[in-house]
Amino acid sequence: MVVHTVGTSEGVTSRPMEHMQLAEIAALLGALGAVSVLVPRGGIFPLIGFVLLGAATGGLGWALVGDDDVELLLGDPTGIALVAVGVAAAIAGAVPLARYPAAVPVALLAVAPFRVPVQVGDEEAFLLLPLYLVIAASVVAGLSVGLVLLVSAPRASIAREVVDHIMHEPGTTNLVVPVAPGALAGVLDPDGTRLRPGLGDVTFAARCVHDGHVVPHLVVRMPEGAVTVLLLRHREIDEPVQIAEQGLVGVVLPAPRGSIAIVGQGLKDPDGIAQKVFEAVDWGV
Repeated sequence: MVVHTVGTSEGVTSRPMEHMQLAEIAALLGALGAVSVLVPRGGIFPLIGFVLLGAATGGLGWALVGDDDVELLLGDPTGIALVAVGVAAAIAGAVPLARYPAAVPVALLAVAPFRVPVQVGDEEAFLLLPLYLVIAASVVAGLSVGLVLLVSAPRASIAREVVDHIMHEPGTTNLVVPVAPGALAGVLDPDGTRLRPGLGDVTFAARCVHDGHVVPHLVVRMPEGAVTVLLLRHREIDEPVQIAEQGLVGVVLPAPRGSIAIVGQGLKDPDGIAQKVFEAVDWGV
């Protein structure tokens, strides 16, 4: 490796990046990750984007650090202690970076020129410790945000899908004439379900396309108001998902077959109403 000496008295040296090809691949992955995070609306693409960004950050960090600095840090007790302190500092630094991700490139540019003299073994090394710290903190921040999205995205997705479906058919809740029993049976029978009497008048019943699947869509006029019911056999959930968007309130409940969404406008007791609807459905199991 060619070493270029800068200055004379201090003997400060600079060297070319050891893994240029790795840095180029990391830059490409970072660009793809940024597009995946920022452009799509929901779905799995933001999660893929965060994975790509994490891989890109790790690859770029390796390319910038170089093999010699890694050996210096991990081959001496002092270096290991520095790594331990750096891990703790990275976790602490990840908190503001996760909250303000736009600050990551600014922080990287700000600390990139600085090397810190560290005595490791018999050698005094000038390491890019501030840069390593910001890189590590950004990786931790990206992983934490990705984990939060991984946990919350399915719940947010199903709530948004239900609300969007209802908002695209706003006139269904204004109907007042009860649906004929035969028409209601034609909507529910293909799913092996039926609605027990006593819940209220069903004023709308249709089989609609929802999330790429055909599902029963009902509107039940109850004393508390018009309630939209979607039987989502294709969506399995482990616990209730609350809905409160665009004036609609309700909940998606786990069901013997998939899940069931019960939503209305201005409902004072959405959980109580949802329980009534759930108990009125005969799931045929």
